[in-house]
Amino acid sequence: MKFWEEEKFGSRYPKQLTKQEKADIKSALLQQLANGKTSLQYYLENLKILSDYPESN
Repeated sequence: MKFWEEEKFGSRYPKQLTKQEKADIKSALLQQLANGKTSLQYYLENLKILSDYPESN
């Protein structure tokens, strides 16, 4: 079960993200990596989570 599917987190996270929201998040993660505010490992982990997140049309 993914964290966003768990009942205790259900009210904190949307059930789905749009393609644009995913693109915006990816852009922000890349910006953090480029600015040295995050590690490559953290960046890759978050990209994996984002790719697994359900997408709406």
